[in-house]
Amino acid sequence: MHKTVLAISLALALAFSSVAPALAQVETISGVVVSIDATAGTFTLESAAGELLVITPPDGFDLSSLSVGTQVAVNGTREGDNVLAESVTPVE
Repeated sequence: MHKTVLAISLALALAFSSVAPALAQVETISGVVVSIDATAGTFTLESAAGELLVITPPDGFDLSSLSVGTQVAVNGTREGDNVLAESVTPVE
C-alpha cells in the first residue's frame, strides 16, 4: 500500500512539473526601450513600474524598427527579469 501511494505521488509530481511551463501567464508590459543588443537579438525595456526587463522579441521581429526612447507594449511570458515576447507593438 505504501509503495502504491508513493508511486502515485511521484507520477503526479512528474505530470505537474511537465505541465507547469505551459501554464505560464501571458502579460502585457508597457515601457520605454532603454537599450538594444542586436548581437543577442534582445532589447531592454524600462517598464512603467521602473523595472528593467530584457525582452526577447518573437522570431522575425525587426529590431531596427526600435530605437532608444521608443514606447512599446510587449505581450509575453516573464521569467524573472526576462520576457519571451509573443508581440512587440510601438505605442504612439
